[in-house]
Amino acid sequence: EGALAACEKGLRSTPRDQRGSWLYDALGHIYFFLGQYEKAIDVSHRALLHDPSLFGAMVTLACANAQLGRQDDAQRAVDRLVAYIPGFSLAAVFPPVTIVIGPMKVASSAAAVRAATALPFQVD
Repeated sequence: EGALAACEKGLRSTPRDQRGSWLYDALGHIYFFLGQYEKAIDVSHRALLHDPSLFGAMVTLACANAQLGRQDDAQRAVDRLVAYIPGFSLAAVFPPVTIVIGPMKVASSAAAVRAATALPFQVD
């Protein structure tokens, strides 16, 4: 939760900063890992308003929407990812974050995205 406070403080202190997209992206990840999926979606959309190519925010949108059972929204986020990064696979994203958030959260997120979208991937 210290990271949450730091990002929120950064946004308040530099509202016009070009790096706002990175702060919103970080907030999206933090809210996602805290299980606050609606907030994760909201700030990820804000990040993409600042930088439409920010793939981390797209991943958060796919995962958070999948966790909420919003298959169409999750699929749209995945489609956007693949449009920006052809051949993109969530398998490249999940193994590194397992160390940070734990295997149960990763397995849950991976299962939700797999069920909600047409993007094939394996997480071992």
